Amino acid sequence: MSPITEQDRQRVAERLAPLAAMFPNWKPTPQTIEAYVVVLADVDPFLLEAAIFELLSRPLEFMPVAGKIRQVAFDLGAPAIPDPYEAWSEVLGYFRGQTDVHPMVDRAVALLGGWKLLGQSENQVADRARFLECYRMATEKSEDSRRALPQVKQLVAHLGRRKELPG
Repeated sequence: MSPITEQDRQRVAERLAPLAAMFPNWKPTPQTIEAYVVVLADVDPFLLEAAIFELLSRPLEFMPVAGKIRQVAFDLGAPAIPDPYEAWSEVLGYFRGQTDVHPMVDRAVALLGGWKLLGQSENQVADRARFLECYRMATEKSEDSRRALPQVKQLVAHLGRRKELPG
């Protein structure tokens, strides 16, 4: 994890300024600004700016928390994935000879036991329901991982290594 530089602090503060100006009653402390910096420092500068513009266009009652700004930025930069029903359509297409499926669709099918097992099933209604559930779970987990703060990823990795050590 790279330390947060003064340049990062300045960049985040500058990007927040137009949004903060919309809320004249918002009186952040230095600790509040530092919390925003910690949460937003690793966000691509262009995505952060795009997220600020997106939030400026919304009818907000309060200054968005740093996590909301982060979420909007990562949503704007997210790779396109099929919605759950488009994903199910790809599954049906696969069984009709279409071999090009999104990796997230393939991942959800793997969670269900794989293409072979799914193809042997005789209950398409239940399969669809189970697939939609698995697909939503897989996409949410992927999004959570993609949005996670570098500090969180580092701590989780550290904890994982500690579990592997004897004693």
